[in-house]
Amino acid sequence: MVKDYHMHPTVLQDRSRFQAFARKAMEEGIEEICITDHMPLSVSRAGDRIPAGRVEEYCSAVRSLAKEYEGKLSVRLGIEIDYHPKFKDEIEAVLKAGEYDFVIGATHLHVVQNEIFKSPCTYNEFAEAALENSMQAAWSGYFDAIAHLDFFRWVYTQPHRFPLVAEEYSYERHIPAIEKVLDAIRDQGMYLEINPHQSVLQNNFASMYPEKGIMKMALEKGLRFSYGSDAHEPEHVGGRLKELRAHPVYGRGIASWEKCEKNF
Repeated sequence: MVKDYHMHPTVLQDRSRFQAFARKAMEEGIEEICITDHMPLSVSRAGDRIPAGRVEEYCSAVRSLAKEYEGKLSVRLGIEIDYHPKFKDEIEAVLKAGEYDFVIGATHLHVVQNEIFKSPCTYNEFAEAALENSMQAAWSGYFDAIAHLDFFRWVYTQPHRFPLVAEEYSYERHIPAIEKVLDAIRDQGMYLEINPHQSVLQNNFASMYPEKGIMKMALEKGLRFSYGSDAHEPEHVGGRLKELRAHPVYGRGIASWEKCEKNF
């Protein structure tokens, strides 16, 4: 089954937007999608998040869309949640508010920036903090998958926005921490997400999440994989899926995902 399990149609802000996401999915031959709008984390002001206090309404809207598209496109209810230990009460409240088919855990910049950016911090120190947070997310038991594991790489392309001390990113330096995160994902029976979002936006295959070295390590460790376009606009649904399917490394993960006719 061809599935895209990460997208942000922001159904509560503009429900009509979903129609374009659905059309694009069907054009791409995708049989099942999972809507995963962002949870209303208090620390974030991003416009693509579920409005605070409206999680149950969000769940009802997605279930309604699933009925509307029955027989044409399978629509599952998901959510993307930013993890940090200090937000555990907020996370648990959101999880209690709905019966989700798929819960994605993520580490975005706003989750750690208040702590990290208070003092001079190097690129590698930021990566260490993000990986530590992802490991805790994996062990938390809240999630079915970890999204864009090495999203911290994106920070390095935005020096004008983030006051990090310039230092070349060292993949080798982070191998022990990466291995710990991958081990936690595997041992918890979770999925590691293959996410092309930045690769699509930057028109650069090297910007895939996870980067190829991490992907190889995950394959060697026997992890399970999910695919999520992380589309914030309809045209990005199913992004790079055909390329990924044919890729000698990522293709193995995509094949294992698509062989599972039903995950839940």
